[in-house]
Amino acid sequence: QVIGYQLNPEQWPPMAVKAIEQRGVIFVEDFYSDAQQLFQEVSQSLAQLGLDLVKISGQTKGIHLAHEFRDGTVGVLTIWGVGLRKNYMPIFSIFGSEFASIYEQVQMYEAEQKQSTELRTANRFLEALSQVAASVAMASDIETVINSMGNELRKIGLDSLVVLLDPETNEGYIKYHSIFPSAMKSAELITNRVFTEQRLPLQDWPDFIQEVLINSKVTYVENFRDSVIGFMGP
Repeated sequence: QVIGYQLNPEQWPPMAVKAIEQRGVIFVEDFYSDAQQLFQEVSQSLAQLGLDLVKISGQTKGIHLAHEFRDGTVGVLTIWGVGLRKNYMPIFSIFGSEFASIYEQVQMYEAEQKQSTELRTANRFLEALSQVAASVAMASDIETVINSMGNELRKIGLDSLVVLLDPETNEGYIKYHSIFPSAMKSAELITNRVFTEQRLPLQDWPDFIQEVLINSKVTYVENFRDSVIGFMGP
């Protein structure tokens, strides 16, 4: 996949690097040689195939237009073709500046849209969690409280797990989970553990559960899968 592919600075075409360093516009007479740097780690035949696919030959000229955006990001717009001439540089310089300006405006718009979407999502969860709290408040015993919470959270697409710590033995145990029984059964068969009955020393639980139980504070887990997978056993 080309989009998003990352290159080390030494893999970039030399004249593109120069344009970035100078924050300017550079005309490349021998664009074929300049572009070959991109294919330095593959065989000559594959490199030639790649150059052919993007229509770069010995007659191809190129222009690198570098621009530094307001957030400090530096980008380079590269244009190539057989018909390019050095006296076109002022025209493409204007074009590059206009393109960069439009690009920044679109970035700002996308950031505002993302922020707006995140705010709407947060408000939706806040409203849903208020309903969860209201439902739990009407429960008469601990089992009903926990089950009500799990059911309400599932309605808004969230799974849940309640782990309690026995202060006498310093062992944690699962009091409730919203995982489908068939999925839990499969996990228990694979790991040879009965999670809903097993008590484990605090240090054997995932780090984020240890932190919550010890410090009694809210913890956000960015990569939940990796945090749990070690707990599932070898």
